[in-house]
Amino acid sequence: GLSHLESLVLSSNTIRPELPSELALLSRLRVLDLGSNGVLQPLPTQLGNLTSLKKLILSSSAFSGTLPTEIGRLSALRAIFIPHSSLTGTLPTELGLLTG
Repeated sequence: GLSHLESLVLSSNTIRPELPSELALLSRLRVLDLGSNGVLQPLPTQLGNLTSLKKLILSSSAFSGTLPTEIGRLSALRAIFIPHSSLTGTLPTELGLLTG
């Protein structure tokens, strides 16, 4: 299975209508690249379950809404890239609590 997957690159795709909820089951995932994607849905709150995630790439993506507050559960997160994305609103204060 994919339970040992550490890096998932889905950049430059058109994932519709939304990201699969099973993505949250990839507990060993360290890098998630969703950049340059045509997804028009909000980021799923289940991203907060990816506690081994160190790098999240959302640059040039068409995700709607804001970053979910559950992103504050990503205790290993060291880098998040969101330039040129369609996300709106302010960054969640939970990002300031991360120590990765």
